[in-house]
Amino acid sequence: MKCTQITMLDHIDAGFSFLLHVPGFLTPGTSLTLDNITVHAYLPPRELNHNHQVLESPIACIVQIFAEEIAFPHIQHACSYCTCSGIPPAPFEVTHAFQIPHERREELTQQLLPSAPTLPGSPHYHFTGRNAGELEKLLGNHSNKGGVAIAESAVYPMPGTTDSHPPVLPSGKYYFYMCIL
Repeated sequence: MKCTQITMLDHIDAGFSFLLHVPGFLTPGTSLTLDNITVHAYLPPRELNHNHQVLESPIACIVQIFAEEIAFPHIQHACSYCTCSGIPPAPFEVTHAFQIPHERREELTQQLLPSAPTLPGSPHYHFTGRNAGELEKLLGNHSNKGGVAIAESAVYPMPGTTDSHPPVLPSGKYYFYMCIL
């Protein structure tokens, strides 16, 4: 679904769509670390314009969980598969289109949300994964700006578990689920 179609759907039903994408490769010459992963996101510009401070912490947390628990293992598997199968790396034209200039990448690491979309007026944003502790540090600096940085009520046990503590992923992160209507 193209961003314009998602935007149209949000306008039709007054909804809020949030789409994340990661390419199955890294920029040539980089190693597989969280800070080298680029996450592409569709975020509704209307909502960001009106609720930026309230949305920045939850969106940053969701993107980080996506980078750690989905994107990192996916890229690891995709790169391994291509190497074992003899599939050549993505062409330069493709990888170049997904690169973020070094100056922009540095700026992204200092903010919970990018200051501007990829293209002016677009709903497309770039995020980078963050190494251990970086997001928590930023959240601590932003917790009083738009409310609670991470609401405790957002972490629930998975359905069907009887333990009073939520299950923990091998990385130490909690599972959580959201009901989106």
